[in-house]
Order: sequence, then structure tokens, then C-alpha cells
Amino acid sequence: MNVLQKLRRRVLKDASGPKHKATPLRAQVTEDNFYPLTPGHIAQPPGFVGVGCGGSGSSWLMACLDEHPQVFSNRLREKELHYFDHLHHRQISAEQIRLYRRMFAAPEGGISGEWSPNYLTHPGAVAALCEAAPEARFLVAIRNPVDRYLSSFNRECRKWPARLKVTEDNMRLMIESYIVFGNVTSSARVSDALADLIEIAGRDRVMCVQFEACVADPHKSMEQILSFLDLDPAFVPPSLTKQVNAQPRDTTLDAEGRAYLARMFRRDVDRLKTILPEFDWSLWSDFD
Repeated sequence: MNVLQKLRRRVLKDASGPKHKATPLRAQVTEDNFYPLTPGHIAQPPGFVGVGCGGSGSSWLMACLDEHPQVFSNRLREKELHYFDHLHHRQISAEQIRLYRRMFAAPEGGISGEWSPNYLTHPGAVAALCEAAPEARFLVAIRNPVDRYLSSFNRECRKWPARLKVTEDNMRLMIESYIVFGNVTSSARVSDALADLIEIAGRDRVMCVQFEACVADPHKSMEQILSFLDLDPAFVPPSLTKQVNAQPRDTTLDAEGRAYLARMFRRDVDRLKTILPEFDWSLWSDFD
């Protein structure tokens, strides 16, 4: 076992915790929410940030990265920090930037990061992130928007009754119609947000990961991701061929429904094809 692996195990076994455990959607994070800095680790800006997209394999991708011996947990030990969701109409401050950069730590030769899928399309999040992490590399998981819509629709419909603490028979219809449908369809249109990210961060700092390509050849896809992050590409994560955070589907789509959504997303996909010519677009049969 090498030194990095030993340090990683020490982190995982560390029983001491923060004074206050932050939830992923907590608006006001302070250093009281951080786990203590592990001996030998150096607080540093994130080496990578995943910024999209929910329902596109980001949990699997993050699980594989977390298993790499050169990758270490952030100091909140959360996949999703949602730090840039709460700026609203305010410019990010120097203190907020300083705090974000201290959320990550690793020993020499290692990196730390997070993956908050909604950063890509959340208003102002990309610009604030690029200001706070000017050297980070960004990963964007992208999936056929029809399939991504279906995945996100089912997930969000399951979550909202618990959030609202209601069980009435008509509540699912209200949630579907007034909360979920608009959110998941708008978040599936990513071409404008992706173009903004590339313009702000630079094309060499952004890697887009096609969900369907990962399913077809996970070894090749992970090797490309690790090379992009300057990590050992020969490492094979234990989660590479596992399903991570797979969700049941209460709502399904027939051929007519798929065709309707494909027409809705056609303009966005056409623009994606110009931005990402390297993708295997034959894997998105809805848009032949």
C-alpha cells in the first residue's frame, strides 16, 4: 500500500467530525462545518469540479474518482456542496471565495473536488465558480435529454412529497405539473450554459463526458477522465462496472412521449452537436 492510500484510509477512519454537520443545501457554510484538516493534508483550491448534469451518471463518476488513490474527500465529505446556489443577486465576495478554497485538502500529489450537477445551469454559478477556482478542471456529464428527463422526473417526484411533508392523493399531480416538469425540462437544455462555461473557463479546462459512452465502454471513458485530471489512468475503480444511485421509475415514456420530448429538445441538441463534435451522436437515437 502506497503513502497516498494509507493517508486516504486514515481520512476514512477519522472519527472526529465538524462542530456542525452541513447539509448539501445549507446556505451558510462556515469552517465549523468542516472536518478537521488531516495531518499531512494541505488546504488548497479544488483540483476538479463536476458541474453537470443530474441524471447523467454523476454519482457513478464521482464514486469512481473517489476510489482513485490520488483523490481525497473534500472537508465536508459530500459529493455535492451546492455552494454557489445561494448567491442570488449578489457578486461572490472575497471571503466566500476564501472559504470555498479551504473546503478542499489533499497531501502532495493528490487532489480534492466536488460534483454539484446544478452548477452548470444555476444562474451565476459558473461565473462565481470560475472566479473561486481559476485553475480547477471541470467535468460535465451529458446524457440524451429524453432519457435524462425521465430519470430526473422520477427522482424529483419521489423527493418532493417528503420535502413538503404531504401525502394527499392530488399532491403528486401538483408536484408534477407545477414544480418538477418545468425544472427538469429546463435543466435538460444545457447548450447555452455549456457554451458559457467553455467561454469563461477555456476549452482546455472543460471535459464533457457522454453518459451513453460510459455505459458502452466504462474502461475507456474512465481512462480518458483520469488522463484529463492528470491522475494515473491505469487505475481501475472498484465501482467502474457497478450501478451507483440507480433510481426506480414510476413514470415511463411511450414512443409518442419520446418523440414529443425529442422535438422539444431538438434545438438544444443541434447546438450541442456543434460544441461537442467528438461525441458519438449515434448513441442518441432520438435525434438521428
